[in-house]
Amino acid sequence: MISVVILGAGNVATHLYNAFCKTKNVSVKQWFNRSLKSIDAYKNSVDITDDLLALKDADIYILAVSDDAIYTVSQLLTHKKGLVIHTSGSVSLETLFPNKNTGVFYPLQTFSKNREVDFGSVPICIESNTEPNLNLLEDLGNAISKKVHKIDSEQRKTLHLAAIFANNFTNH
Repeated sequence: MISVVILGAGNVATHLYNAFCKTKNVSVKQWFNRSLKSIDAYKNSVDITDDLLALKDADIYILAVSDDAIYTVSQLLTHKKGLVIHTSGSVSLETLFPNKNTGVFYPLQTFSKNREVDFGSVPICIESNTEPNLNLLEDLGNAISKKVHKIDSEQRKTLHLAAIFANNFTNH
């Protein structure tokens, strides 16, 4: 079983938490947010914290935070042995260094709090700094989706930009 700690409380974090709770292969050990008010409704189903120093050990630390916060938060996790990943389509893998184990877990989907997501059909793009870490991310992706794709940072940025254009064009 893959153990994860989720950092952040936005749409992506919330949908990932809900998806992971529906699988037997992933255990959400803890959920961090700088404001407990945002995740207080989940305190009876998962350990919640607003203290980065109190993070539990896990296989994967998922930074589902704003793009601007990824670097700052990742620098506070350099002492963790687990895989530190972000969920952004536009931020490079190198932003997570000097963490030793890094990766990207990018669900290609627009998320809103009030719309349920069928993760089985959501493409998940993964990238990592080592083959074993990439295999772990592939296992995490396969736990919730039937469409897991290995891509690099440049491919992900291009895909993200295309998705923004396609989504905004149809909305416009």
